[in-house]
This record gives sequence, C-alpha cells and structure tokens, in this order.
Amino acid sequence: MIRLEPGNIHIWTEELDEELEPTVWADNLAGILSSDEFKRAGAFRFEKDRHRFISARVILRSILSYYVGMSPESLVFSYGLNGKPELDLKWVQFNVSHSANLGVFAVSHTERVGIDVEHIRSLEEDELTEISRRYFPREEIAQLKNLPMRNKLEYFYRNWTILEATLKLEGSGFNELPDLESGHSIYSKYFVKTFDVKPQYMMSLASAKAPRRIVEFDKNACRTLILSRNLALPHASVHS
Repeated sequence: MIRLEPGNIHIWTEELDEELEPTVWADNLAGILSSDEFKRAGAFRFEKDRHRFISARVILRSILSYYVGMSPESLVFSYGLNGKPELDLKWVQFNVSHSANLGVFAVSHTERVGIDVEHIRSLEEDELTEISRRYFPREEIAQLKNLPMRNKLEYFYRNWTILEATLKLEGSGFNELPDLESGHSIYSKYFVKTFDVKPQYMMSLASAKAPRRIVEFDKNACRTLILSRNLALPHASVHS
C-alpha cells in the first residue's frame, strides 16, 4: 500500500496511448473494469479514444487500489449529478482528467480535489475572446485582452484548466457558474495551482484547502508498477 498523509495530495501523470506493451496493457488488464465502464468505452466512435478511456480507468482503479488495499476490480464507484466518480471510502478523495494522450490523477486524504489537463491547440483570437466572455469573470477577460498575442494562449489555458478543476472539485457544471458580471471567480475560495506537466499540455489542481505537500510521481509510474508487479513507492517530486 501507498501511505497518504492527511494534508497531502498525490498526482500521477500517465500516457494513455499504446506505446508501452499494448497487448499486455489493453487486453490482459482491462478485465478489472466493470460492465458499466466497458459500456462507456463502447460509446466512443474511434478505437484510439476507446483505448485511452480504458487505459485511464485501468490506471485509476490501480492507483486507488494502492491506497485502500483492495484489488482494482473490487472497487465500486458511485457518480454525482455531473458524473464525478466517488468511492464509499470517503477518506480517499480523487479526481481524474485526460486530454489527447495524457491522463492525470489526483488523490487526497479527506479533502476534496479537482484536476484538469488540456492539450494546447491553437485558437484564433476571436475564438479565445468568445469562450472567455462566456466563462471567465470580467477581470480575466480584460487581462486576456491586454496581453500580447504570443501570451494569450497560455493565459487562456491556464485559466480554463483552473476553472475546470474547480468545477470538478465541486462536482458542478458550467450552468452553475456564478454571475460573471459580478466579477467573482468560482475558484477564489479554493487553493489552485497550475503545472507545466508536459510540452503542449496545461494542468491545474484545485483543492478545498491548501495542502501541506503536493507529491508528483514520475510520468508513467503507475504503468511501470503494474507491469513490473512492484509495489514499492515510485520516485516523485515534492512541492511544499
């Protein structure tokens, strides 16, 4: 088991594509998923997207099993109104996000967490402005407008991932955002942090309280543990 101290948040970053032993990964390990998860996987139109979803769920179940001391296949999820997964074991809080080839997983002791990762794609200035007007508070819109074009994309994705992570922490949706004209941002009452997780990706974390430590495990640490059957604590970077 992996020990999770109160006040700490663990972050796992995993690549979801077939580069590391795809037959072992997708065929042999996917048996730990529930029938509901396979049904959700089957709804994806493209095989690549199905594989990424299956990989993300296998990794999520495997990660959580390291903390709770149960087999991955025995974990039972319930879902909130907006689809946020939960375990009956309320002391372990978690959240997951994936975009393109990258999946990120946050685990916390007791405190609610939300995490979001986005693959950064180019957007025209008009598109940035339109999305920002719909979802960002007015002071962020003003800041975006005043930035040089080379900085607009990074600023946009930073604020977008913070917004998504906060909504996921709350288990709420975009229709529950506060009145943007009031100038209040939904994440002003939470701890938020943005990470340079990988070139062309942006990741943000939201927590109900400021953590004592954030532990980032090396990329693909969970996949390595599964394939090696080694449950020793993987190498990690620590942020105080």
